[in-house]
Amino acid sequence: MTKMIFFLILSIVNIAVASAQNFRGKISYANYYLDKTTMEPIAPTIKEEVLINDHFKKVVIQHEDSTSKGGLDWQIFDYKSGKQYVKEFYADARIVQNSICDGKKGAFSHEVLDTLIDFRGISVKIMIIMKENRKVGEFYFTDKIKISAAFYSCEDAGILNYFYRVSNGAFCLQQVHFGDLYTWIYQVQEMEEFDVPDKQFEVPKT
Repeated sequence: MTKMIFFLILSIVNIAVASAQNFRGKISYANYYLDKTTMEPIAPTIKEEVLINDHFKKVVIQHEDSTSKGGLDWQIFDYKSGKQYVKEFYADARIVQNSICDGKKGAFSHEVLDTLIDFRGISVKIMIIMKENRKVGEFYFTDKIKISAAFYSCEDAGILNYFYRVSNGAFCLQQVHFGDLYTWIYQVQEMEEFDVPDKQFEVPKT
């Protein structure tokens, strides 16, 4: 646990959020893939820029190598209609439409630790999430920042949807997922709060 907390404090660059209402604005994330035993990197860091308001989320992958193959270019989540649009990085005009909800809940349980981290005025709690008596995730979150309930109102088996439901939409600064082969850390780097109009989430025409 100590290693995870230390990593969080060292890595977040800037958090500038003033209000306690639903967060709207831009968030920069970094994805780290680490060896399960040594916690050494096993893949390049992947960075994302995310825009959100009360009904939409747009995720743009920041590819360092424009010639790389595979992976995603961007995703748009329309929580009004329950649809997700995905642009694959290697396909110039291919946009795939999926449903956001899968109609079932994940079989998780959780515990919120007594430990608190005070980081730049934000008091962060830690939630441990279990599945089949095995720890599968750690979520570092604050009740002072919320996301819109539209983001987790549907049935979904995913661990993130479960976290939002049981935390009542608390904002997560860092997720740690424990897989069979590696540990994945999804971490906020910067946050900027501002109103984002719905037109910013329009799906491009192909």
